[in-house]
Amino acid sequence: MRHLVASALVLGLLMTYVSGSNAARGQAQLPSSRNASLFLRTDRAQYSLRDSIVIDVGVRNDGREPIYVYNIMAWGFGGGLVLWLRDHDDKVIEPVMRDDTMLPPPPAGDTSILSRLGPSMFIGDRRTLEVKLLVRQRGRYSIQVEYASPLVRQVVDPTLQALPALWSDTPHIWSERVILDIRD
Repeated sequence: MRHLVASALVLGLLMTYVSGSNAARGQAQLPSSRNASLFLRTDRAQYSLRDSIVIDVGVRNDGREPIYVYNIMAWGFGGGLVLWLRDHDDKVIEPVMRDDTMLPPPPAGDTSILSRLGPSMFIGDRRTLEVKLLVRQRGRYSIQVEYASPLVRQVVDPTLQALPALWSDTPHIWSERVILDIRD
């Protein structure tokens, strides 16, 4: 499944390259990842393997001008939000449960797929899952979320293509790490 997502992203990037640069087509430049940030919060810092964890994550506009973000956020490489888990040695480990959401292409002519974020505004998602779906044993871990817009500019309504939006070819945005202490 991950290979299909990677192939779709590569295809989107290839389509961008083959059709020329944004400036050459007279389209707006991509917003810099400096203008957007990703926040990550959990409901607490200590959990047992029997607990559930609440994760809040969101893309925030830190710039002075509006930006646009795909208004569907889902978990996994195909959904835009990727959860990275590290152990106490800072080694990336695979969560027990894998996220691989595959979003369908936006409906043709749908102009409601982007949310306008003015300065300091955000769009996000709340997720509740069992701790045992993240890790198998107690210990100290960190989580971090990466946001990579799954939306390819060339597949949306032409009226949206010139907007300063986060597209699939925009640099990825990373949250700060959050430390989790998993006890019995």
